[in-house]
Amino acid sequence: IEGAVNKPDTIAYVNNMSVADLIAQAGGFLEGAKPNLVEVARRIRQDSAGVRVNTVETYRFALDRNLQISPLEATPGATVQANPGFILQPFDVVYV
Repeated sequence: IEGAVNKPDTIAYVNNMSVADLIAQAGGFLEGAKPNLVEVARRIRQDSAGVRVNTVETYRFALDRNLQISPLEATPGATVQANPGFILQPFDVVYV
């Protein structure tokens, strides 16, 4: 997790971890943080005909101060919009 959180760091993955869980483990938002845009970058590995291809999907959404997710309107560069039940996967990178 990177950005406007109290303890940006690499945090061990746990099954069913949400963005809210991760932000709580990072000590919450900094006082001046604007949680209205949180991005999650997810590496997608594809193996096609013996050629390994890595792509990145970007998920964007807003959080309120109670860490409740609300999807954003379609934004350029976001391949998929996050939903309220969004669960992190290993190696996801979260930017606040």
